[in-house]
Amino acid sequence: MGGVDAERLVPGLPGAAVVAELGMGGPERVPGLRRALTFLDRLHSGKDVADDPVIEQIVHYVKVDFAWAMQDASLIGPHAREVARIAQQHPSAYSKVIALNCQALAEQTAGDFANAKQTFLATLALLRATYVAVDFEVEALAGLGECHLQLGEFLEALQVAGETTALARRR
Repeated sequence: MGGVDAERLVPGLPGAAVVAELGMGGPERVPGLRRALTFLDRLHSGKDVADDPVIEQIVHYVKVDFAWAMQDASLIGPHAREVARIAQQHPSAYSKVIALNCQALAEQTAGDFANAKQTFLATLALLRATYVAVDFEVEALAGLGECHLQLGEFLEALQVAGETTALARRR
């Protein structure tokens, strides 16, 4: 796909959507993905980000999403830890949901499906208890279903897949 303007595309889309739009694979195989990551780095180094923990957390979340979409465990870990650090320094239910979801994605990408399952469950419990960050519910459910599948828990995976599909259709 030629002519992708990463600077216009990236701010409006999570990493997985950008990777899907550009074509699956790592930055070396995807035209425009390196530019998108460079734009995020440039955005992250700006004064506005340094002064605003919400924006900083969002930038790291998007990098987690990119790394998850590329299945890059070495890239996802540091950014998931940054999201968690920001959530600890500037606590809110929303930032905690984002941090838990990023941790679960990192665990899942690393192949630690048992811990990822527990972290996705914690993500879902917190967002459902607080009614914040409900936009992460479908993603967390899908991740939970994948963990069940990878752990050989086929009935649970099927049940969660049905729940995920029904929720996604309602939203």
